[in-house]
Amino acid sequence: MMTDTTLVNDLQAVVENLRAADRVLVASHENPDGDAIGSMVAAGHAMRQLGKQVRLYLHADSPLPSEYSFLDLTGLERSIEPGSTAGWTLLAVDCGNERRLGPDHEAVRAGFDAVVDVDHHHDNSRFGDVNLVDGHASSTAEILARVFDELRVELTPEIAEALYVGLVTDTGRFQYRTTSPDALQLAARLVEHGANVHKVFELVFETVPPNRVSLRSRGTIDVSVIARKSRGGGHKQAAGFSNPGTVEEIRDFIVGEVAAQLADTAA
Repeated sequence: MMTDTTLVNDLQAVVENLRAADRVLVASHENPDGDAIGSMVAAGHAMRQLGKQVRLYLHADSPLPSEYSFLDLTGLERSIEPGSTAGWTLLAVDCGNERRLGPDHEAVRAGFDAVVDVDHHHDNSRFGDVNLVDGHASSTAEILARVFDELRVELTPEIAEALYVGLVTDTGRFQYRTTSPDALQLAARLVEHGANVHKVFELVFETVPPNRVSLRSRGTIDVSVIARKSRGGGHKQAAGFSNPGTVEEIRDFIVGEVAAQLADTAA
């Protein structure tokens, strides 16, 4: 069972590993959502601020959602050359398990000197050499804010806004049950440090294309199962995926999956 003492010890282990690393590659899960991209961007800025050589990685098959294109993904790599990660630390953010790094996850993970896993999914497999997993946190962005504080990273407007994107999307604009006092206090702090609330709302929530699909459940249906069938992911009550089909095809897919789960429940 995860305890406060375990979290404190894990936090210190992650901080020590990142402080000691000279070169850090930040990666997140395939088919990324706002928390994945926001956390990756924020971590990249933070590591550069600390004087480290930084790379960002997202598997080539993963589409980049257009609503997050305003975040700084300069230098994003979509593939990793064999042998190019010797001497590097992998910082995996918002990945419940190493398979979420992409189909070639075994080769990707094997090439690093160390793997640091920071995540908020309760079923995280703890695949890192060091792991900081808090299943009660609203988002990975919330956990990273703690890591940055310990590393004495300055919350620049770029870092604050990227963290805010992760926080506001994974809390459903502060409406989900994961919206804790800590999450709300962090939101206020990020706004104080330059996160533009109106800009994020307009770009993230007002420009979503019809094939950007967001699923929500009140408990009976596990929407993460539906999302995974379309190469997405998430939580039981909040998940998402992308699908190149028409609105009608996407609707029929979702209705069919919901019906199947209800039938299994009734059986």
